[in-house]
Formats: sequence, C-alpha cells, structure tokens
Amino acid sequence: MNETQAIPSTIRRLRRRLRSIASRVRALLIARSLMVTLSLMALCVLVLAGADYLLRLPGSVRVVLLLALGALLARLILRRVFPAIRSRMGETDVALLIERHEPAMRGVLASAIDLDRRSTDEEEYASELREAVLRTADHRLERQRLPSVLRPAVLARPAAGLFAVLSVIALVGILNLSLLEVGAQRVLMPWQDARW
Repeated sequence: MNETQAIPSTIRRLRRRLRSIASRVRALLIARSLMVTLSLMALCVLVLAGADYLLRLPGSVRVVLLLALGALLARLILRRVFPAIRSRMGETDVALLIERHEPAMRGVLASAIDLDRRSTDEEEYASELREAVLRTADHRLERQRLPSVLRPAVLARPAAGLFAVLSVIALVGILNLSLLEVGAQRVLMPWQDARW
C-alpha cells in the first residue's frame, strides 16, 4: 500500500475510534443521569415516608408533597435525563474532550480531524502536513488509554448512592414489610386510607 492509500484508511480508523468513544460517552451520560434520578427519587420517597411516620401528616399535606415529588421528577428528567439522551458528540467534540484530559493528545487529535475536513484544494505542503498529523494522531490514540472521564468508573459514585438508598429501603422491607407497604401507599397514593 502506498502513502496516499494509507491516509484514507488512517482517517477512517481514527474516525471510527472517535465515533466509538462518542457512543461510550453517551451511554455513560445516560446511565449516570438515570442513576442520579432514581437515587434522588428513592431518597425523597424514603424521607417523606419517614416524616409521615413520625408526624402522621394529613392527606392534604401528603397530596401536596406528592405533587412536589412529581415536579421534582419532571425537573430531573428534563434537566438530566433528556439532555443525556439527546447528546450527540461529534468527532471534534470527542477529540477536544480527549485532549482536555490527556496531555499527550493536546493539539493533535482535533487538528487531525479539522485538517481532514479542510483537505479540498490543498497544496503539496498542506497535504504533507495533513498526512503527518493524521499519522501522529492515529498512533497516539492507538497507544493511549481511555481518559478517566470515559471509563465506567465514573459511574461508581452514582451507583453507590443508588445502592445505599435501595439498601435502606430493602432493609426496612426485610425488617417490617407492612411498614414499607404502608409508607409507600401513604407517600405515593395519599388518597388511599392507609394507616400506620
């Protein structure tokens, strides 16, 4: 394979890697936003059930609290979940993200993508520069470990928070299942006549 044939395969390989990283970033964002939303909602229900158990709140107050809980859920979905689902990172965005977190990649990856986009009507020296940058970017990205923001470990804190809240709920259910059922009914269905 000669030099001019190697460049298209290099840029295809580089773009394929960047698209793969972009899909991984999107999946991590969605998973993180869902975990945070679920843990916050479960925590709120747990706290409201505890407050209701201690204070024996009247039905009208519980209805207002349920409406506030619904508003919080809508806000979390609109502010966290939908943006994560709609996020579409381009190749340049991914390149800049990697460059921001990995010093060895600074100034190379996004430049390679940008130079490839501007490759029409290029002069000979520009073509040589483009080839050198593409090879360098491909070589460095091949050797580089994924940046820390792209590793599944970024889900550790949201997963731990969700696990902690669900563990407390499970513990209450194991110790006294009827208490858990009554608490859930009084918080999530305040119009029912559930009694402690």
